[in-house]
Amino acid sequence: MKRILVIGGTSAMIRESLRMFAKEGSKIYITGRTENKLTSIADELKVLGADVKEECIDLDLSDEHLNFIKRAAEYLEKIDIAILAHGINIPQAEADSNIESGRKMIQTNFVSYVSLLTLIANQMIEQGSGKIAAIVSVAGDRGRQSNFLYGATKAALDTYLSGLRNKLHKYGIKVISIKPGYVDTPMTASFPHNPLFTSAKEAGELIFKAISVEKDIVYIPWFWRWILTIIKIIPEQIFKRMRL
Repeated sequence: MKRILVIGGTSAMIRESLRMFAKEGSKIYITGRTENKLTSIADELKVLGADVKEECIDLDLSDEHLNFIKRAAEYLEKIDIAILAHGINIPQAEADSNIESGRKMIQTNFVSYVSLLTLIANQMIEQGSGKIAAIVSVAGDRGRQSNFLYGATKAALDTYLSGLRNKLHKYGIKVISIKPGYVDTPMTASFPHNPLFTSAKEAGELIFKAISVEKDIVYIPWFWRWILTIIKIIPEQIFKRMRL
């Protein structure tokens, strides 16, 4: 039986992944910000075969993180897998005109992750095992004028995960960076859709597989690795003139 801590469990992608874990009879401690949505997901996972406890929490309140991780570890008895998927995407124009909006995105997408990952890593070192999977984004691979603050928060998280992976390797603890491209979710509902969009169901299934096979860095779907490889090698003199 897998014992799983899920932070940001109301994500449309992660909900699909959790359905698959539930069918395996996993024990899940799931958190989110929207209580009715969280309860609905927890109830569904129970029907599918999981043992579930839900907690509604504001993850921006870092002072609450230590007690939160203690509660999760006590319920699960051991954290085999920690999945972190919470986040917000403030439009770049709003971040440019409202410093507080930008600050909130940095707090949610990066600062809260550092706090939580530090505590989870310490818990897993004490256990002697564990696996961490965090949702990053292809937006963090190179800054683009359309979403560079959002991308910067994801780039910072990506770098942090790389260092954490390096640190935890000697303990046998796996750290997986999951980088989705465009996924059809409520967060992207207002975005112009194109053939590169992936359904939340497919993305969730790929995330489940990524956690199972334990690769270090996984692009969702796979072709984003090659798209970003091309984007990253464009010379800066050319790239800065592009409208992306």
